[in-house]
Amino acid sequence: MMSRESGMKAITNNLLSTIKSYEISTKSPSWEPTASCYCLPSLHFFYLSLLFIFRFTPQPHNCIANPFGNGNRNMKKFNLYSICSVLLLVVLLKQHPSKAQQPYVNNNQVNCDQDLSITNEFKCNGVETSCQSYLTFRSTPAYGSPLSIGQLLGTNISFIAEINNFTTSQIIPTDTQTIIPVNCSCLGEYYQHNSSYQVLAYDTFFTIANDTYQGLTTCQAIKRENPYTVETLGVGVNVNVPLMCACPTPNQTASGFKYLLTYMITWGDDISTIADLFGADKQSILDANELFEDSIIYPFTPLLVPLKVLFEHTDRLALRKPISMVKSVILDNSNKRSANRWWIWLIVTVGGIIMALLCFLCHSKWKKQKAEGERKKKQKILVMELGGNAITCNIHDKVKKQSKDGQDGLQTFSFKSIYDATSNFSTENKLGEGGFGPVYKGKLPDEKEIAIKRLSRNSRQGLLEFKNEAVLIAKLQHINLVRLLGFCIQEEENILIYEYMPNKSLDFFLFDSTKKYLLNWKKRFSIIEGIAQGLVYLHKYSRLTIIHRDLKASNILLDKEMNPKISDFGMAKIFGLKGSEENTNRVVGTYGYMSPEYAMNGVVSVKIDVFSFGVLLLEIISGKKNNSCYHSEYPLNLIGYAWQLWNEGKGLELMDPTIQDESFIPSEVLRCIHVGLLCVQDQATDRPTMLDVVSFLANETIQLSTPKQPAFFINTITKELDVSENKSKIYSVNNVTISKLDAR
Repeated sequence: MMSRESGMKAITNNLLSTIKSYEISTKSPSWEPTASCYCLPSLHFFYLSLLFIFRFTPQPHNCIANPFGNGNRNMKKFNLYSICSVLLLVVLLKQHPSKAQQPYVNNNQVNCDQDLSITNEFKCNGVETSCQSYLTFRSTPAYGSPLSIGQLLGTNISFIAEINNFTTSQIIPTDTQTIIPVNCSCLGEYYQHNSSYQVLAYDTFFTIANDTYQGLTTCQAIKRENPYTVETLGVGVNVNVPLMCACPTPNQTASGFKYLLTYMITWGDDISTIADLFGADKQSILDANELFEDSIIYPFTPLLVPLKVLFEHTDRLALRKPISMVKSVILDNSNKRSANRWWIWLIVTVGGIIMALLCFLCHSKWKKQKAEGERKKKQKILVMELGGNAITCNIHDKVKKQSKDGQDGLQTFSFKSIYDATSNFSTENKLGEGGFGPVYKGKLPDEKEIAIKRLSRNSRQGLLEFKNEAVLIAKLQHINLVRLLGFCIQEEENILIYEYMPNKSLDFFLFDSTKKYLLNWKKRFSIIEGIAQGLVYLHKYSRLTIIHRDLKASNILLDKEMNPKISDFGMAKIFGLKGSEENTNRVVGTYGYMSPEYAMNGVVSVKIDVFSFGVLLLEIISGKKNNSCYHSEYPLNLIGYAWQLWNEGKGLELMDPTIQDESFIPSEVLRCIHVGLLCVQDQATDRPTMLDVVSFLANETIQLSTPKQPAFFINTITKELDVSENKSKIYSVNNVTISKLDAR
């Protein structure tokens, strides 16, 4: 009987012979796939299975030979097994070479002050120093023609017009995706295409990289290419902007791919839709970016799309070799080798039997690890969705890191750290409860106070609102928006951590008969201006137009200086650039603050936030809630009551008597009431934009138009709203949302 070492040596010699013949055949210019070639993975598996049996099957000691000379017997067995395993691994790697340019990375930039060595550009592959490459760019009002786009991106205008079937001066509809041909060169360590940009007013490194160039470059890349700092980046300065591009690797070229397109992912994209859009092969996209079928891709991040031909839909079928052709090749070669067919099936059969045996041996261990693995996988996916660049740490690590590099990035907290910070979520630390769940006050080891928002398991808001709020707030930076410090996702716990607002929310002062005295007119006017500035940023100056949809007094937090900060973005909607309004089948918000076109027809536009601001402005002036009755004969709500007093020339009677102090200016109060009535007009087209509102409040010389009849409700409607609200049994304290979600 053959000893185990003799059997292993025979298998090894056979394997080496197979590898050698396989390498010679594949290097031949006339090489074509054969039946034996297609069965090579089965051979790999068969040999690996036999090695496993030889390695782990007990044998009598007298059957163990020592082909390597004297020495430790167990060590020699291990060496022989290791050598065979390495040989198998080499063959498998040669058969499946990596086609990736570099791994896909999340390009979300929360802080432009990160280390300049951080980059998401594509590294040179060491072979191609330059090539023809392509980018995607979505037209904007400022860059809406081949002429303006070509000047911005530093490329040939005629080529842009030709490849997109435009004329050079044609006006392109806003948000139209265009293909941009560029000359891609290896400069230093990375591929890039250089363009030049003249800095405009209000430009920063962040807005140039992410708004103007739509993420085709990064803050760090621009800083490295230019001698300017945040302070010296002035209007009129010309900066060099390196754009991301890439050249095919040798493996991609060998597979027939001639071009690489840098595609900026948008909302709703997945690998399949991107592949269909450009007539590309889905697997080639996965390979080029080192992705898997279940990998997550993020909006505003670059993805490489390998192309064999340029965007000709009629050639899409040519991108994939028909399966029938592969089958015919196998059949022809199988017929030529009919004498050897039996051993191919024998190998497959034996391999299947051995695979079943191995599965049986591993089943018990796999069963124990399955539940834990699934839990960790789901948690990892959720963490990546909320912020792929978040730093996983506990509170002690967080304090240590911040003291080391001075950065306050979005942090991932462990549940234990939150548990300790809130003293086991004690009732003494509970600030309030709303639609999301309870809110607690916590204290970090460095004595920093935080607000902890814990998603309740029976919450009327779900995981969608949790992710929506975390992702949006992490990307928004403004003095009048609440700041998200981090989040915690562990098992069933979903928690958001914010900066702590010691003065709670606006409704805590505004509607309390004893505390409203702390809000004199000067402070109220400052709060009105701050809220308006925050909305202007959301509507106009953030990366995408964002509609809050739930603006109300309980969602306005106050810091220690009584400065307002807009909070609770769980119901916010990212608004596209294709039009001025959209429709939704899911109407969410709070009664009394919703505009009529949104509440009744689901029409979404920036004007629904303008309406909510108008209601909030009137509440701040009067110190009264909108959903109350203010007329004995005609039970009007606050809007109707304000409209009636305005028409009777008694506008100042709406004012809260507690604000008649030394800071009180009657003309300023009347102007604010006027602006509030303009904001709550019945027709959305009649309402001003928030940018207009800021101008109205800041400049008294601007002549205001006469307000038209507002949208207000009387009698039964108000009562119905009160009934539905009373049923919910939820109260507003501090920074907790009391939002009612109703489908249309």
